[in-house]
Amino acid sequence: MKHLFTILIAMMLFSACKKETQKPEEEVIYLGDAIAMKNGETWSAKTSGKYFHTDPSKFSLLIENYTVDGYRRGSLFFRGMPFEEGKFFFNILNYQSQAANDSVQTSTFHTMLDDGDVIGDSYQLVRDSAAWLTVRIKDAGISDIEGEFSAKFVKWLYMGEEYDPASPDTIIFTNGTYHARVQK
Repeated sequence: MKHLFTILIAMMLFSACKKETQKPEEEVIYLGDAIAMKNGETWSAKTSGKYFHTDPSKFSLLIENYTVDGYRRGSLFFRGMPFEEGKFFFNILNYQSQAANDSVQTSTFHTMLDDGDVIGDSYQLVRDSAAWLTVRIKDAGISDIEGEFSAKFVKWLYMGEEYDPASPDTIIFTNGTYHARVQK
């Protein structure tokens, strides 16, 4: 009888447990590549473009590099460009979420640690630096683009500590070129 009572209690506890459903993390699909000089050394990366869900005439470009073992080490992000040909300048320091202000054109950089899923240090755009990105539309039907980029960032110790002491205080990207496909 004692065992039956224990089993009934356990069944009630398990049935009362509410299974939490988490929204699965959206997988990044890389459909292009990039290369630049990062602090004077060659930096190769993969690219992914994404239209804004609130304004499909604008897009963001994610450029990430990986080790030979497949670990993500750096994440360069340009946000808020119109899907049109031109040269776009980034000098706004704004780190709100995309939903908070979709119209902001800005750029950020983060180092990545461990197996590539832990953010190391964050970098903010140097105001009035020569931060820009050009867009040339290769094929509007499938949203293929290409262009060049340049940016300068400084380490941003927003919590007062470094997470990646091996990362430099300043990161400068020059002679950057990219190819990407912007996805919905």
